[in-house]
Amino acid sequence: MAVAVVFLFWLQRDLAFADDSVNWILLNAYNPVKVTVEPYGGHLILTPMLIFRAVLAAIGASYTAMGVIQIALLLTLSGLLYEYGRRRIGPFLALPPAIVILFLGTSSSVLIQPMVGIQFLCALVPGLAGLLALERSDRHGDIAACAFFCLAALGFEMGLAFVIGGAVSIALRDDRRRRAWIVAIPFGIYLVWRVWAAKYGGSGIQLSNVPWIPAYAIDSIGVVVASFFGLFFWVGSGQLTYLKLVGFDLSHLAEGLFLLTAEVFAAILIIRRLLRRGPLPATFWVALSVVATIWVEHGLALALNRTPGEVRYVFPDTVVFLLLLLECARGIRATRLALLAAAAVTVIAVFGNLPRFREGRQIIAEYSNGFHSSVAVMELDGPKMRADFNPATEAAEAFTSGRETLIGPANVASLKAKFGRFGYTIPELEGKPEGQRETADLVAVRGLDLRTVPVQGKGSNCHTVSAGEARLPRGGAILRARSSSPLLLRRFADHYVAEVGQLQAGRTVAVKIPTDDARAAWHAYAPEGERLSVCPL
Repeated sequence: MAVAVVFLFWLQRDLAFADDSVNWILLNAYNPVKVTVEPYGGHLILTPMLIFRAVLAAIGASYTAMGVIQIALLLTLSGLLYEYGRRRIGPFLALPPAIVILFLGTSSSVLIQPMVGIQFLCALVPGLAGLLALERSDRHGDIAACAFFCLAALGFEMGLAFVIGGAVSIALRDDRRRRAWIVAIPFGIYLVWRVWAAKYGGSGIQLSNVPWIPAYAIDSIGVVVASFFGLFFWVGSGQLTYLKLVGFDLSHLAEGLFLLTAEVFAAILIIRRLLRRGPLPATFWVALSVVATIWVEHGLALALNRTPGEVRYVFPDTVVFLLLLLECARGIRATRLALLAAAAVTVIAVFGNLPRFREGRQIIAEYSNGFHSSVAVMELDGPKMRADFNPATEAAEAFTSGRETLIGPANVASLKAKFGRFGYTIPELEGKPEGQRETADLVAVRGLDLRTVPVQGKGSNCHTVSAGEARLPRGGAILRARSSSPLLLRRFADHYVAEVGQLQAGRTVAVKIPTDDARAAWHAYAPEGERLSVCPL
């Protein structure tokens, strides 16, 4: 566990909030009640938002603080999964699942992005804790199970899968009526909220997906097994569900049928083994109901960004599937061969997932760096930028996905005052790689709406450069060239990435640049211009 903690903190270094996390910061700044109780993307995420609000109120928008909470929850989940396995297959054979989920690089976004991870962990941790508490079969365990199930349902809707698992466990007991309250309370709380939240719109569920739930389950099993060993690319995001989302494709159909055949063959072998042991324990049906509920929940929400292979869904799907596998393995003895096999599986799975961490972090770091860089120049020049400027759309070519910066200059100053600095300082920005400085330049040019404007006259105190590249005076310049050329600007970067207009041969234009506290000068470049004349405004 210590190795996992150090490794995950190392992976999270120098990253910033992005995607939904930025939107949650905005909502917490201006409408905290809205983000806490109203549906977000159709979901109830009360517990994650309360955690987020507490951190924002206590120490500001700290990625590190959220990472500490996320990793603490992840370690708790690992411990709960170990205890679940220990009760079924013993202390040694229970180690591989508990270890591998800490290194599941295929689902890197859940392990590297704190708020993404917390969102899922707030359902998985109390949900699994509720199932374990229910196994105590005493009053204290029942009260604890009910409390955990309530937290799971309030944390994220997939927590309802564990409540259903608890309901199955209770239904299989003789005292089912006396203990029904354990799951009735969390179900009731969620139902009341869902009825109340109906006025805000749907939950993303599409009834047209109902016939495709079996296909989702088949794809999910293939994705989970491959992802456990870091081999996600072998099965892709889902072969059979591809037919629903994209259209008919013979190769995807063939690969999906191959997965189905392999899964049916494996299921037959497992069922034969289980039946030789005698009647199936109640906990088997509990685990199966949890997995089946997750498949139904995710299958009903099937979409291009909600496939079985969606990185963020791989983690919860893997965790609940491991519960079912542990039930299937119940009774296996810890022989020398079994221990060697368990150790080999652990090593192969961990090392197989390490490259997925590298790939996932690279993607996350790219848009995190874009966020840092763009916010840096908005903190510098925000009051002088257009209030409605949105870097994610108006400077989209600087980013990797177009989702990185959901805040514009109108929000930056108030968010900084409420929660602290989000972007790089200017000295930090100047020391960053070229790509990040180019992002900053492009955002500054688009946000400040820098452009060439035709003017009369030639200006005074001018100087002429023959190479078409010149340092601009503070505040901007009047420019003129003998030949026509596009005009590009840069400030922090070494290369020119932002075009601001055209120079017409022999005609004079002005580029006005608002002044700020940064020392770095703006530079202009006319790649096709001869004898560029530069005059201060």
